[in-house]
Formats: sequence, structure tokens, C-alpha cells
Amino acid sequence: MWNNTLIRRWCLAAFTILVVIYIAGCSNPSAKSTSNEQSGSETGQETPQTSGKEHKLGDTVVVDKLRYKVSSASTQKKIGNDSDNKTTDQQFIVLQVTIANTGTAAQLVDPSLFKLKDGQAREFEPMFDGDMYVNQGNIFFLQDVNPDSPREGNIVFEVPADATQLKLFVQSGIGFEGNHIGTIDLGTIAGK
Repeated sequence: MWNNTLIRRWCLAAFTILVVIYIAGCSNPSAKSTSNEQSGSETGQETPQTSGKEHKLGDTVVVDKLRYKVSSASTQKKIGNDSDNKTTDQQFIVLQVTIANTGTAAQLVDPSLFKLKDGQAREFEPMFDGDMYVNQGNIFFLQDVNPDSPREGNIVFEVPADATQLKLFVQSGIGFEGNHIGTIDLGTIAGK
């Protein structure tokens, strides 16, 4: 006859096996979809991996349910206005970006959706505090993009003065939702 201790051990063992199977299934890279050519490929690592398709300024980049368009890119030494500004000895890269959401739920515009990489394989994150300087009081980051309601704003990166061959990587979402990457070649805007 089965006693309570033996039953508990079997239940615990079965539960542990189910948890291990669930975790292995969630972390299996081959289970993620990469079918859309324009959506890029899964990251699986911290460095973005794309399908190889690069877009140019002005192109609409489809990354799963998000659509990105970089309308303009410029280099600056000072961002902000005359009374409230920030300067650098390096260079600021300011990008005018539009994000559209074709999904059914709101998506958060987070700095982690964007990464800039130069020809020397250096990676740069957007300046979170730069948002207030380049958007004149209209906050871009940490705002929702509702379905079929595009959001436009500027993002800024501070990069070394010698940074050239810049490419912007954009993700399909935050965290586990960010498994698709799109690439936008910014051309020769930097190093002027």
C-alpha cells in the first residue's frame, strides 16, 4: 500500500519534471518563429542577429507587430534649447523615428527597443535623459503605442566622434517579445 510520504515524493518528482520540460520548451530557440523576412531573426544572445536584410533612412521596417521608420538622422554637439541643453565633446546622433503598432494591444516604447552599432562593432544605447532635450517636453520613451495610432519622436545616442558606418537595430518588443530584429543603415551621417 502507498503511504503519504511516497505519494508526496512521486508528486514532487512529477512536478519537477514538468517544470523542467516547460523551462526547456520556453528557452528553445528553434521554437521561436522567424518566418517574416523583414522581421529579422531571433536574438538568443545580447548582440542582435538579423536576417541580413538592411533598410535605409525613410524605409518602413516591419519587425513583427511593430513598424519603424527613421525619417531623418543628424549629428549635433548640443541638444536642447538655449535655456536647457546638454553638450558633448563627442557627438550626439539624433534620429526622428515613427513607430506604428499593428497588433491588438498597446506596446511600450522603451529604450531597449533601440541599439546603435558602428563599423568598429561598438554598441550604444539611447540616452534616456536625452528624451527631454530632443522632444521639447513631449516624452517619447515609456509611452504606449496603441494599435493603429503611430507615435513620432526623437531619440538620441551619444557616440565617439570617430563613430562611422552606423546601423540602428530595432526590436519587436521588450524582453521575450524582442526576438525579432530589424536593421536600418544610417549611411554616412556621423564622423563629419
